[in-house]
Amino acid sequence: MEREIVSALQIIAPKITQVNLIGSRDRTAERIAIVKEDALDTPIPLRSMGEGMYRIFGIALALVNAKDGMLLIDEVDTGLHYSVLPDLWKLIFE
Repeated sequence: MEREIVSALQIIAPKITQVNLIGSRDRTAERIAIVKEDALDTPIPLRSMGEGMYRIFGIALALVNAKDGMLLIDEVDTGLHYSVLPDLWKLIFE
């Protein structure tokens, strides 16, 4: 389902081509989302791209996990610039 997640992240950063979760060797540590952009040689942490990117990532993950079910999102616009909301709503309804 990476394609759907990348498509969601491209609402804010169109140059993103890949997303992945990495973890440390310590299994108790949290996994970290990283993204690859066209212009960059190495992936970067998603959190370094701002709160809005991480918010869309969380919504996209919830959407793919709720496929054929129901998803409730409280305060969908929190952390997002108003200019991305039309594209986010389109993503949610698709």
